[in-house]
Amino acid sequence: MNTTLKKVLIGVLTVLIIGGLLTLDALYLAPKQLKVRYETLSSPVIPEDLNGLSVCVFSDLHYNNYVDKTRAQKIVDTINEQNPDVVIFLGDLFDHPSVNVPGEVAQEDLISLLSSINAPYGKFAVYGNHDLESPTATEIVSQVLYKGGFEIKKNENFKIHLGKKAGIQMIALDCQLLGTIDPVAAFANSDENLYRMVICHTPDTIDELSDYPFDYMVAGHSHGGQLYIPLIGAIYIPQYAYNYNHGKYVIDNKTLDITNGVGTTRKDIRLFADQEIVIYRFYHR
Repeated sequence: MNTTLKKVLIGVLTVLIIGGLLTLDALYLAPKQLKVRYETLSSPVIPEDLNGLSVCVFSDLHYNNYVDKTRAQKIVDTINEQNPDVVIFLGDLFDHPSVNVPGEVAQEDLISLLSSINAPYGKFAVYGNHDLESPTATEIVSQVLYKGGFEIKKNENFKIHLGKKAGIQMIALDCQLLGTIDPVAAFANSDENLYRMVICHTPDTIDELSDYPFDYMVAGHSHGGQLYIPLIGAIYIPQYAYNYNHGKYVIDNKTLDITNGVGTTRKDIRLFADQEIVIYRFYHR
């Protein structure tokens, strides 16, 4: 065998091995793994009284399909291990609930799981597109979140203050896909002197907010692509995640952070888009 042929065969074999390992990871390992990503947010307008404030964000559970009770329990346990002050859910509680309607057992199981999430200063949620697929789906999602101790926020703002006078402002927007965003209502009477974080399911919504002042936005929806190929990009790109679908972006000096979420849809597969919960810690500087 000549040297050139040997190099070609070695190259082909290497590609096949790497491809096989990536396929194994994408199909069997990554969908069941869960990572915790830590982010530090600092600003002069964050009060010193709130130094160390911990906000846990998770999104896209898609329960009742690939994510079952066992996988959801792992997510809940991981959240509680972080001891967050506040927990925020960014939508898509069930997977296609208008078609795969959650039964009473699935609903009760999820209520129990959500109720066991500990957050002494509040648990909040915004709707995702799956939550708005039909009036029945929205009613089921609303009741499960409510009974699980989550307060649904829609086109409004609220303050996280840990019982102190000072606080940070959360701007909650409806899902742009199947919902109706109303930035005027969401930002109404918000305090420009506070650090302001926008929470919304759909990341492309940031393009509608150029006239509104805020510091940081966190969104879900895209799952980080579910399959994300370096140099190529996200494979799964839903509507309103066309422009922004993986990682962080800076638009007009505002940071958009897209979480990969904790569930999967269509196929139980992930690659270079690990399932995650995100812990934001706030500090004065």
